[in-house]
Amino acid sequence: LPLEMAASCRSLLRMVSRAVRGVNPDHLPRPRQTAREIVRAGCGKTSNSAAITPAQRNAVKDMTRRCMAGEPLQYVLGEWDFLDMTLKVRAPVLIPRPETETLVELVLQHSSDLLEKPGRARIRRHQYCTAETAPASPWHGH
Repeated sequence: LPLEMAASCRSLLRMVSRAVRGVNPDHLPRPRQTAREIVRAGCGKTSNSAAITPAQRNAVKDMTRRCMAGEPLQYVLGEWDFLDMTLKVRAPVLIPRPETETLVELVLQHSSDLLEKPGRARIRRHQYCTAETAPASPWHGH
């Protein structure tokens, strides 16, 4: 990847966007979002027009290469947001999915009703899922 020409996060974002646009959509369904996530992770909180360091450029280059090779973005970044948490992810850990987040939100909404009705047996979080999966995590404080 010829990212050496990038002088700012904004120019780096344009170059990464162009690079990932040609990747198989089965491996990279949202190239624009992927490019933004990679540059944000590689540049940190640097403003878009700020000059980038060689270390930032190399980090972005490495992450872009990994995504283009088919590695999931979540593994490349090493973390992913799920509800109000940021989970550390790496292979072979399951990647938090938007569908799972929706399911957990629905269960949390309805579980308080089930727990508060008189005569109902107390529902425990392991009845929904195992403690080793991401969906169990939101019950930690409930």
